[in-house]
Amino acid sequence: MENFWSIVQAVCAVIGSAGTVGAVLVAIVEWLRKRNNQPSPFSKTQIVCAFVVGALILAVSGFLAHVLPLSPSPSSPTPTKAVSSPIPPTIASPQQSAPPQNTTQTPAVQKTPSPSDLLTADEAMPAVYQDRLNNQSNPPTLQEGWDKGTTNQGTGAACTFTQNGYDVSLSTGATNAHNPSFCQAKQPYGDILIEVKVEIINGSAGLLFRDQYYNGQWGYYFFEIEPEKQQLRVFVNAHNTYEPLPGLEGRIFPPGVQIGNTHTLQVIAQRSTLYFYIDKKFIAQVTDTTYMAGSIGFACYNQSSTKCGALFSDVSVRTLV
Repeated sequence: MENFWSIVQAVCAVIGSAGTVGAVLVAIVEWLRKRNNQPSPFSKTQIVCAFVVGALILAVSGFLAHVLPLSPSPSSPTPTKAVSSPIPPTIASPQQSAPPQNTTQTPAVQKTPSPSDLLTADEAMPAVYQDRLNNQSNPPTLQEGWDKGTTNQGTGAACTFTQNGYDVSLSTGATNAHNPSFCQAKQPYGDILIEVKVEIINGSAGLLFRDQYYNGQWGYYFFEIEPEKQQLRVFVNAHNTYEPLPGLEGRIFPPGVQIGNTHTLQVIAQRSTLYFYIDKKFIAQVTDTTYMAGSIGFACYNQSSTKCGALFSDVSVRTLV
């Protein structure tokens, strides 16, 4: 359609131009005729009509040139809208790229608690047995089944409840050249934290645990302190044979532990591992599988004399999960 209107526009332009040229030629001829006094070949009406027709054709041609659409010129390229090219994505270099994430979860490594942390945790457990050991008629004391009076354990012991605690000593007239004097209970326990206060009066003294006395057998562990010689010992008695357990040799004797002072003994017996504390300070750790359960008790010992004695009080037992 645009080519058709272009042709019409061109024809109108040619006709308009021809009409205009014809009118101009008529005017020139008429001017020359008058100048030479020659008769005019055209009448006045013809001359006026030529001018009018030429003017009309020229006017119509200009109007059509203004109204009709113009086809784009071949030499003039059609302007195009600038299209911005997309920005290519930035690709990280191998040095800048993040390492791949490891989605495999590493199992948490359980930290082994220190002996001090273990004691703190076990002390938070409720006590299954707690006794001041100052009244043999107390229900917990009776239930525990403590020895009373003179016993035949060792070479003879006197087990006496006083208002200050449980007095363990060598019975009058007995000799104590080889064995400690024992005062024992009959309630068995497995893994426990046992704690007791002790005032050593003469010789050495200590704590029995996992004692087989509850079922009529002879065997136990004995945690012994001897202030005069500044010695710490742990014995296991199996079939009436005393064997010192390794682990306390060369240990520095705790300062301030001496005859006449009250000190706190603690033992954690957890399966085959045994932890020992004095005044809540860790002393040693040993491993032994001879006994895994038993009752508790107390003992005194003096290898060089016929006198030994200690006062025990404020005992507690906590069973471990």
